[in-house]
Amino acid sequence: MVSVYGCGECPKGVYKIGQLVDYRDDSGNIEQHKTADFNKMQCAHCSHGPACNSFTFLEERLFCLEKAARKWTPEKGVKWCAVGACFVGVNSSEMAIVQGCGKCSDQKNLNKCINCNQRYCNDKSKLKTMRCHHLSPNLHPYLKRVKTCHPVISSCYIARDIFGRGDSFIEILLIERNE
Repeated sequence: MVSVYGCGECPKGVYKIGQLVDYRDDSGNIEQHKTADFNKMQCAHCSHGPACNSFTFLEERLFCLEKAARKWTPEKGVKWCAVGACFVGVNSSEMAIVQGCGKCSDQKNLNKCINCNQRYCNDKSKLKTMRCHHLSPNLHPYLKRVKTCHPVISSCYIARDIFGRGDSFIEILLIERNE
């Protein structure tokens, strides 16, 4: 693991080594890198005392998983979460999971939202999921199974045709809104 130390607040962008900072590994040896891309590095700034920017200071800071509604996968946060809480929730208007730094109460259009305060604690596995009866047409069409739904789904349904045959599926909330 390589650490970069310097004066001032967390820089942004790509810098040549020696222009702004020194690259040092955990043993104190200078690494032979030509550039430092601060957009991809975790960074936290401090001002509470001389030489406050130690490795332990960075390890004690809270970083969250970050994912916008229209992104496929979360990224490990590179910005220090000064709020002291991470969140994970379902954006009801986009029908997507959202993750980031902050509290659920400060987010708009989120339901099934959970707060946490550990490093990268806001994983989507923390969200409650529905379990619904489900008939699979590819495997034994009359065998009913229980299926765990995606966290954005919050209900189940059963439909019956005019001949009295029952069939249950996972209900997508967009269908509910169009009825």
